[in-house]
Amino acid sequence: MAKKKKQGNKSKQKGPLPQKPNVNTEDHQQVPNPPQDHLVPNDVGEVGGDGTDQESGNEAEKQSEEYHEEVPRDESLENEVQDRDVQDVIENNDDNDSVEANKDDLDTAKNKTKEEANGEDDTTKDDDQENDKDPESNQNQDTEDNKEDNVKELNNNGDNSITKQEKHRTNGEYEADETQSKSEETAEESKAEQPSIDTDHKQETEHLEVSSNPIRPSISVLSDEKGSASEDSIINESKSELHLETLKSVSSPDSKPKPKPKPTKFIRSSPGPYKIHDIIGELPLHNPDINGSENAYPTYVEKLDDHIYIGTSHGEILHFFKIENDFILVSRNSFHQSRIRPITKILLLPKIEKALVLAGGLLSCFLLPEFSPANIGRVKEVNDISLDFDNKAKNDSTGVHVTVYTKNQIRIINVTPTALRLVKDIAYTESTKGLRRSEYSLVASKENYDLIDLENFQKIPLFPILTVQDETGNEKPKLDPFILPVWQDEFLLTCGIFKDEPSMGLVININGDVSRGTIPLAKYPVSMGINYPHVVSSFGSSVIAYSLHDQSEVQSIEFSGDVKIINVSSAFTEPYEDLVDLIKLSPLIGEDPEREVKELEFVFKISTITTSLVCYCSNFIKILLPQPRLIRLQTFQNVEELEDELKSVDGSTELGVIELEYINLLIGLTHLKNKTYSQAFEIWTNGTVDPRILIYIFKYEVYGEVWCFNGLQGLIEEVRKLIKDNKLKKFFASFLDKWISKESYTENADIVKSVELANLRESLSDNSKVLKIVEKDISLTLPETIVILKDHGKHLALAKIYMKQGKFKEVLQIYKELEDNQKQDGSFKKGEGLTMIIDLVYKHFSDDEDLIWDIGLWLINKKPELGLNFFQHDGLKINIKDETLLISKIDDISLKYKYIEKLLVRLNKDKMRSNLVKNLHKTELKSLNERIRKYKSHTNQ
Repeated sequence: MAKKKKQGNKSKQKGPLPQKPNVNTEDHQQVPNPPQDHLVPNDVGEVGGDGTDQESGNEAEKQSEEYHEEVPRDESLENEVQDRDVQDVIENNDDNDSVEANKDDLDTAKNKTKEEANGEDDTTKDDDQENDKDPESNQNQDTEDNKEDNVKELNNNGDNSITKQEKHRTNGEYEADETQSKSEETAEESKAEQPSIDTDHKQETEHLEVSSNPIRPSISVLSDEKGSASEDSIINESKSELHLETLKSVSSPDSKPKPKPKPTKFIRSSPGPYKIHDIIGELPLHNPDINGSENAYPTYVEKLDDHIYIGTSHGEILHFFKIENDFILVSRNSFHQSRIRPITKILLLPKIEKALVLAGGLLSCFLLPEFSPANIGRVKEVNDISLDFDNKAKNDSTGVHVTVYTKNQIRIINVTPTALRLVKDIAYTESTKGLRRSEYSLVASKENYDLIDLENFQKIPLFPILTVQDETGNEKPKLDPFILPVWQDEFLLTCGIFKDEPSMGLVININGDVSRGTIPLAKYPVSMGINYPHVVSSFGSSVIAYSLHDQSEVQSIEFSGDVKIINVSSAFTEPYEDLVDLIKLSPLIGEDPEREVKELEFVFKISTITTSLVCYCSNFIKILLPQPRLIRLQTFQNVEELEDELKSVDGSTELGVIELEYINLLIGLTHLKNKTYSQAFEIWTNGTVDPRILIYIFKYEVYGEVWCFNGLQGLIEEVRKLIKDNKLKKFFASFLDKWISKESYTENADIVKSVELANLRESLSDNSKVLKIVEKDISLTLPETIVILKDHGKHLALAKIYMKQGKFKEVLQIYKELEDNQKQDGSFKKGEGLTMIIDLVYKHFSDDEDLIWDIGLWLINKKPELGLNFFQHDGLKINIKDETLLISKIDDISLKYKYIEKLLVRLNKDKMRSNLVKNLHKTELKSLNERIRKYKSHTNQ
């Protein structure tokens, strides 16, 4: 990689914070395919459990030969890719493996050799210019140069000076050779590590479509014509850093070991949502078998159930197991048997009982839980790895898809119990970090963030990592990108200028749009973690938590030394007694001491808090134990925050179910308190909240046991004081109507009874609604309804209830009493009951002679013409057509004459006239005789 000529000393220009370009995701530019001369074969290997080839044969050789005939390549690559399609790209000598050294130590080593390196700049520039003129010859020459050993020797007097025997022609860096015996040893080891060919997964690299960007041109994701040369340069830069680190680690006889730093201690914490909880108080990082390990420090932490795995700067993986309440060291394994490779990342795959470990750009597989080598394949030149955070990626039944971010492409690899198999490649150069969510991956290159659609091979350019572009030609400050998952479809990114100057966190969604406010950071973070709704960042010895809701700082924690923050994949669970009083259920009405005791036992059992946030340094592992969600929500004033919190609850656990119920009820009560009734209507009618609680608030009778969270009893009493508000009453009526119309709610009889009677009582002032309710909306509460209707004089509604029950005589009696003004009902109109009575007699009592005479005579008394018609109806099954018999039943003389008059006028019968007269005379005579008899009987006494 040719170095640029140094520019004059100019002040660095600080630009504004980055702004998201306008991106039209529908307008894509197809990136042309690269020249075939520079296509690089797939680099994933499959190695047998014993280190031998699992698959080989003539078919693989033929495929490889056809591939090389179609795609001519530099001779320098022939030995490396011959007879391979999908295989592990590992150098034949371990000395050539890229190692990610400690950056601060490398800078120190480079400063010691700065004068010598500067002395070679001019020569390097000339060589680079010559190389640029003839790329093909440079590639061949680079290969020849790489075959020669570049020697670096240490002076025996202990000085760490470097003697240059030969300079690399491409990048001007220097490589040191180990002793001859070491070279022979690593060469033999390399032979044993040669991977096999996976002939079943021959793939071609997919290329991305780049979204058009009118503000800033998008970054090309394909290799250019000098791709091979740039790859060699990057590899050699890594090699140079490795050898500088190796030289540093070798101590002279007179040198003294570095003093061990003082243990880091917790100092103070401001009030906030987190408290520090100890997990491991002392880390046994020093291994006497590893030179220099007395200054080792942890580089990565992961957890699986009761296992904790800690990667170290000296290439070890410490395995701790929880016994009772303590984590005990049970084993320590080295990533590499002969080389020190700092552990960069650990990715656990419990589904297949494997773990992927990234160290020094090399990805290897280990067995879970003991973390012994799996020997199923390795991948080189890897910068980062990621599982699908949303767990929606297409996985084979026997494997797990892992996204691998390498120097030349993004690779989707299927990790199976026996092999690493390539699924596909996507061309994207210099990816340094990435995170996958479903079919999307957010990737950081050396300078920018990009959002990649892994299914459709499209790229949306986002923001630069550095918010200022330095045009002075000086070396740009290096900031490590951060990509963290936020909520369901969001990513958190960081941008800044310098490490010690203010920076910011940006949250974007899968469309590439900024979805939340910008988080202002005091300086560029050293590490970050997410515990929704907070992002927690470490800045050396301080840890600061920020709210994702309003982007404010919510807590600051101070330590005496540098610490880092990380999220582990398996959360820690700790008891939290303060939660007990909040979620304990108490009866709204009555008491049940026996159940209350059982309830308390259950609550103590589930009152725990989980966290994946780990704070670590060289002498401890601690966790940031968040304030329980329900305790934290008590301070929320904004319902939108509560609703946002509700979405993040895991309803698969006992505590998660309680949290869902608690937050839903809290949202419903808060809406009522805030008088936002339209929003309250949804939460109170969608079935997530027991409607009997609102019925209790309105002081109506509820059926069954109604228990409520102790932490919400106070809020219930506050809302209960508002029930006289007319708008709240209107809301309650609509709430009852909605529940009455729900078909599914009839599954709980106690809820049905409570709703039906509350609905009836709330509607007693509206006679028409009461009649509607008793016609359609009463199913389980007829006895209670009858009592309520009698007490409140709702006689027509009561008659309808009796009709539904088949009590027709009671219905006749109600209508007779209403017509005779013996009872009053505001919805009854006089005269309407007569027709109802006649119809009931015809339908249900047509053969009941006594009832017919009683109703008929009553009708004649009320309305003689109607009574006459009643007796003359063909529907009656008794013989009452003898008018004289009917007249004899009438005691009132005036009424008899009225009836006779009606008969004469209506029937106009001559014969009947004489008969009526005779019958009338007989009746009168009989009546007179009866009176005379009574008079004589009285006088004789």
